[in-house]
Amino acid sequence: MNKILKTKNRGKNYKRIFKNPIERKFAKLWDDLNDVKDSKDIIEALLRDEVTDRDRMVAATVFQWLGSPVGQMVLIQLREQPFTENKGTTFYRKIGV
Repeated sequence: MNKILKTKNRGKNYKRIFKNPIERKFAKLWDDLNDVKDSKDIIEALLRDEVTDRDRMVAATVFQWLGSPVGQMVLIQLREQPFTENKGTTFYRKIGV
């Protein structure tokens, strides 16, 4: 089970994924999304710069945190609040959790 994630995409609190299955799902998704061979991965595309190991660790930590109880509450609050465009029209953003 220690080989769930590639080393470069592990968050700081990686060991939490063994106790929290939702955090594990988020960590695994982040790892899978960044497992690209012929192009830039997400963190490289976001930073548009040379990406350090610390950059990768921070990004993975934040993404894994979304699966934590507090992160889940943030996602629930986002799901329940309408997003509005500048013209005042309301639409709802679907978050697939």
